Amino acid sequence: MLLENGITAAEALRMTEKQIANTVHREAFGVATGRVLEGEALSLALGRTGVFPELVLDRLAVGENTGNVVPSLKQIAAAYQKQISNQLNVFTKVIASGVLMGVFIFVGFIAFAIVQAVFQVSSSFKMGG
Repeated sequence: MLLENGITAAEALRMTEKQIANTVHREAFGVATGRVLEGEALSLALGRTGVFPELVLDRLAVGENTGNVVPSLKQIAAAYQKQISNQLNVFTKVIASGVLMGVFIFVGFIAFAIVQAVFQVSSSFKMGG
């Protein structure tokens, strides 16, 4: 977004580095930013850090070679956003299933306790009579 709106690559890299929450990725990105400012390609600089996935580096290299860095970055972001969304959906379904199972077990326990109490009371009347 920054590159698309006229921010220079150097400034966009610095601003992006400040926004990265993961300290390992932030430090690696900072090292890569320094290399890019010295003239190295972004995909090579990120690749040397050993932190970023090969798919990201490959797509970024293609974007750099074709002169379409911004669309490549958008495609990378869209792919990861879709992946994270899918993972969150699966996680949510697993948690919901677990909670539902817990509620069923709890209700079953309560029903069993009530039925057992009723049988105990009715058997005590038969024994006393």
